[in-house]
Formats: sequence, structure tokens, C-alpha cells
Amino acid sequence: MDLILTGYFPRRQTGIPKGYRAPPNVTEIASVGHYTGDGPANWIVQWRHNEMWFFDSEALTRRVIADAIQIVVEPDPQRDPPWRVKLSREVGVTYDFYAFKIFPCCFVDGQQEDYELSGMNCEPLPADYERLGYDAVSRLGSASLECSPLFCNGRAGDIPVNRFCLIDEPEQALGLAQMFSGSHGNGCEPGNYFVLEVWRKKAPTRKVTS
Repeated sequence: MDLILTGYFPRRQTGIPKGYRAPPNVTEIASVGHYTGDGPANWIVQWRHNEMWFFDSEALTRRVIADAIQIVVEPDPQRDPPWRVKLSREVGVTYDFYAFKIFPCCFVDGQQEDYELSGMNCEPLPADYERLGYDAVSRLGSASLECSPLFCNGRAGDIPVNRFCLIDEPEQALGLAQMFSGSHGNGCEPGNYFVLEVWRKKAPTRKVTS
């Protein structure tokens, strides 16, 4: 199967989440699952993402970062209604640019099915991106991809991963997606599972300054 480029996404440089017990060899978390929380403020409201909830080009990704607005609602009993809204630009946030390719299939209850992605129109991957590994990711009842059991459910504790909390070989990742999709109670989130190849721009790509 040929991988299909599904888009680009900027993620905050946050390191390993506090309290997460990563395997000794894991130095970064590059899992696909729950990536939406690592993006720029209000990126969903901008509505520039494609059907896979990524962006079609690195240039578009940069525009999304530039247009990000933080929205904070604060209580204010002196007003009617008793709150106020503060808008501000992001300051001091550093992003890494990621890109994702997907196998055109999904696993449903342990069975492989074709998955149609003929509508993708992403710009080709630049030469300065490097492959980090592969991830098995669920999607159930949501437009975006959801859970990476290797990270979200702690399965990296019993399944060998590389330093990015990803799998090195695509065949193994496909096998895990099949297993996770038919797990039904072994600690993985329910849903249909996909396998994505994770890429990242080699150098720091964007820092938001005042």
C-alpha cells in the first residue's frame, strides 16, 4: 500500500507531559493522538483544515499560527452579563512542524477495510522533514483522530517503542492497529484504527514573539 500525505500540523514544544511514566528510552512524545490540543489557539475556529483535520501546506500552517487569537473569559460582577472577554496574540510559544502520511485502510473490530482518501490535495513533503516513526491511532465519533494507545493508554510500557514513543516498522504498526481495533477491554480506546507515518521538520520552525 502506498502512503498518502494527509497534511501538516504545528505542535507546541512541551516535552514529556508531567506525571507521564515514559519508558527509559523515550525522550519526546510525537504520538498523533490528541494532537489537537497542541495546536495554535483557535485553529479550529479558523476552519482552514482539511478532511483529516490537518493543513494542506506548510505555508498555510504558518498563516494559521500568525492568525491565532487567545480568547479568555473572565468573571466580572460589575458587568451585565457578569463576565468580560479578553483577546490576545500568542506570545513566547515555540512550535514544531509535523507532517503525516496515512495508509489507505482502517481496522474495524480486527478486520482491515479500505479507506478512501482521493480528495486529499496536500503540497509535497519538503526535503527538510525527517521520519520519526509510525503510530496506530483511533477515531470514533469524532472528525479528528483521537487516541494513540502507545501514549494515551500507556501501552508503550509493554510494547517496545523508539525515543519518540512511536514504532519503527510499518508492518508492526499495522499489526498493532489491527490488535487495538479488536481489543474490547484490554486497555485501549475503542474505535476504528489507522496507521500514520509521522514526519517533522528538522529545525525549530516557528516562535511567536511579542
